[in-house]
Formats: sequence, C-alpha cells, structure tokens
Amino acid sequence: MNYDTFADWIHEIYSTQAVELDCDQTQALLPAYAEGRLAGRQLDSQYKHLQTHLSHCSHCQDVYQVLYHVLELEVTEGLPEVAELLAAFGTLAAVPEPLAVAL
Repeated sequence: MNYDTFADWIHEIYSTQAVELDCDQTQALLPAYAEGRLAGRQLDSQYKHLQTHLSHCSHCQDVYQVLYHVLELEVTEGLPEVAELLAAFGTLAAVPEPLAVAL
C-alpha cells in the first residue's frame, strides 16, 4: 500500500460520524433530495448526513446525478421515450458539473 492510499484510508476512519447513512438509506432519500435541489430549496441542514454520504460514495453520487438529470428533463423538456433515452445514454455519462453536491 502506498502512502497516499494509506493516508486516504486513515482520513476516512477518523472522519467517521456518529450518524452515518448506508447506500440503501441514502438512495431511499435521493428522490426527495433531488426534487428539493431542483426546486432551489435550501436543504443543507435537513440532508446533512445524505450530503456527507454522497461526498464519500461515488456510486451513490452517480445515482444522484442521473436521477437529478432525469428529473430536470422531466421538468424542462418532458421525458423522452424509453428508446430515445437509451439511445442518448452515452450523453448521460457527461452530467453537467452544477449537479455536484454542495457541502
């Protein structure tokens, strides 16, 4: 193990919180969180633990970004047909930067 990997590992251990959400708990909260963010509501205090999880879990961050993008499409342009959405899947991988979690 190299020094950087070890340092990251130690940092994660020491940054453990008294209350933490696992991936299932986080993903259950993502729809309400994404809708609130899309509506421009201030959610920092209400979703503090969710935001912490998203900042450490790239898988949940990916799920959140895709969900946000789909909700944004639904609100602004309407959802495309499934075949059209699947054809555009390659462009969904490049989700815009503003979707990053603000901590």
